[in-house]
Amino acid sequence: MSRCAECGAAFVPAKHFHHLCPSCSRRKFAGVLPPSAGVVLDVETARGALRLAHPDRHPAEREEQATKITQALNAALDDARALGRA
Repeated sequence: MSRCAECGAAFVPAKHFHHLCPSCSRRKFAGVLPPSAGVVLDVETARGALRLAHPDRHPAEREEQATKITQALNAALDDARALGRA
C-alpha cells in the first residue's frame, strides 16, 4: 500500500515506480483540472459528454483528441464515484 504523492489517497501501485493513484495519474496525463479548481460537472452531463466524445464516434483524424477528452471525463466520473456523488 502506498500514498499518492498528489492527493495523499491510499492505493496499491501496479508498478514499483508508480507514485500517483489512478485518478491523479489520469488527471495529470490527460491535462485535466483538479477538483480543487472549482470545475463542476453533474453526473448526467458527464455521461452524456462521454457518449458524444467517445473515439468510436469520430473519424481517425480526431481520434487522439476524442481519446483525451474521454479519459478526462472518465477521471472526473471516477472522482465523483470516490466522493459518493455518482
